[in-house]
Amino acid sequence: MKTLTNFISNIIACLDQLIPSQNNLIGFTGIKGRTYSDNTKHLFNHLLKFHSENVQLIWFVKEKSLIQKIKEETPNAHVVYLHSIKGVWFFVRTNILVITHGSYDFRNFPVERKLVVNLWHGIPLKTLRKKVKKYHVDGIESTLVEKPVLSDSDNYDILIGSSDEEVKLLSECFDITTNRIYSTGMPRTDFLFKGQYNTGNHNQYPFFKGNTILYAPTFREDDVQVQLFPFKDVNLNTINDFLIETGSWIIIRGHGFDGDIYKDIKINCNRMKIADQDLFPDANELLPFVDMLITDYSSIYFDYLILDRPIMYLPYDLKDYERVRGFLHDYDEVTPGPKVYNQRDFMDMITKFLENPSWYGEKRKDVRDRFFKHQDGNACDRIFNLIKEKTGI
Repeated sequence: MKTLTNFISNIIACLDQLIPSQNNLIGFTGIKGRTYSDNTKHLFNHLLKFHSENVQLIWFVKEKSLIQKIKEETPNAHVVYLHSIKGVWFFVRTNILVITHGSYDFRNFPVERKLVVNLWHGIPLKTLRKKVKKYHVDGIESTLVEKPVLSDSDNYDILIGSSDEEVKLLSECFDITTNRIYSTGMPRTDFLFKGQYNTGNHNQYPFFKGNTILYAPTFREDDVQVQLFPFKDVNLNTINDFLIETGSWIIIRGHGFDGDIYKDIKINCNRMKIADQDLFPDANELLPFVDMLITDYSSIYFDYLILDRPIMYLPYDLKDYERVRGFLHDYDEVTPGPKVYNQRDFMDMITKFLENPSWYGEKRKDVRDRFFKHQDGNACDRIFNLIKEKTGI
């Protein structure tokens, strides 16, 4: 199978060399070609709405089931199945590729002759790529960080950040020069800065009608399962009763978690709901509709700072996380909210924020101003101007 894949990849590479690219043809995709979300989606929709007369836009997918879903959400989108004759044709004709994770989003397709724009997928709190402390292979701890994925940054012509500080950190993490990294801001934050929220189908869910709390823990390395409520005194029934009393809901947005982690919650907690990727593909589009965020080390809280609403942190395994993954910043310095380690404080902090949402407000503003150089909601235009400068379209 691997031999066949390599053979096909070589054919596509030859076609890419022989067939001239179309200068104004821009190809987009999601994570590994299997999602329609995040920064690529927001830039794609912006260009489709405001610049479609100047460029031709293609959204590439590796799963056919995505085509109909994307067309339902964005009727005028041109969506192409990458693993098809049509997909290969449009790929080799594409002059510009826009990604969010790495050139492996187009795995087995040659990107070397394209202008590659990596929008990345969030302001990093955790270490990335070259700066990651330890990787785990087959359960064995190792300090070696070289992986095939690390070398793909050589393909990036444009890498996006949100501040000058982030530009320097991305340069260290990806081992590329700062003249290829630009502090334009992220497309997915434009609508948050401008207050242009799409209510979509949110009104049909009862948990958006009370005090809505989004709980978004991040993944752990080496398949370690996250503890959702990591308290020695945890009692899910007590938490559920508390949510009923305060007119609150907790919606849990995991990061690719095993479904078994939610089993007890589904049984015992009717005031907690799972807001997974099937229900809400784009996590950022949830943010305007929640009154409070709870997280541990997920960078989603940086985006939530734009809304100036309460944030609480559950860093129960901070020392282990620091040892294995590591942080790019002093954790306490850049996390503007209380750190909670037991159930009593968990409920007390929620109560305090419901009574006084402006608590920690000054600290939130300080962190927001540090990490967002531009707060005008025009990141998409800045990125498009960069692409035009690089290509002359």
